[in-house]
Amino acid sequence: MVVHQHRIVLRAPLASDVFAPFASGDGSLDVSQVVDEETHYALFLLVGTLDESTAPQLLEHLVAAARLPAIDLVIVDLLRVAYLGVAGAGCLEAGWRAAGRSGATLVVCRPTRFVRRVLEASGLSGLIEHDADPMDADPTGADRPDLPSPASGWRWE
Repeated sequence: MVVHQHRIVLRAPLASDVFAPFASGDGSLDVSQVVDEETHYALFLLVGTLDESTAPQLLEHLVAAARLPAIDLVIVDLLRVAYLGVAGAGCLEAGWRAAGRSGATLVVCRPTRFVRRVLEASGLSGLIEHDADPMDADPTGADRPDLPSPASGWRWE
């Protein structure tokens, strides 16, 4: 049994001055990131398209955050992702695996219905920790495969 020592509460929206932004080479994906070593999490807010042209750069940042010794949780907010391609889903899965190898957990939160369907079709719905639309969520968690164990003690308010 895993006992979590702390509970992280994220209040959205966060102040814009805490974000370190970066953009994909072609400008189709903007990412803001917060790395908070004090509370042991990294948060990535994505805006745009996560596909074969943007996934490699995002993956580099996800892996770098997960490798930080103080980071236990990597959160990827998908609320403003308009399109998630196969390569984007592969990026999230590779990030989840890399985080696991580093002793961290990667979860995604607030996917749109389209993005959620792509994650489900890819077998990655277990990465979803918090839905954008409460009507989409299964309160029993029965739709989550045994990928991560995202009972990591954080929640949106």
